[in-house]
Amino acid sequence: MEIRPVRESDAGCDRIEVTSGRRRDASHPFYLALGFEDLAPKSVRYVRGL
Repeated sequence: MEIRPVRESDAGCDRIEVTSGRRRDASHPFYLALGFEDLAPKSVRYVRGL
């Protein structure tokens, strides 16, 4: 799967951020596989550069 946020990068954005609950175990491998990095110790905050 490929994310192509063309409009966002054209608007000057440099990353995408999504959040998820720590108890949602199935979502974490999905976001990591797409290149997101988990940046929050208590909740899950995934960030990926464009």
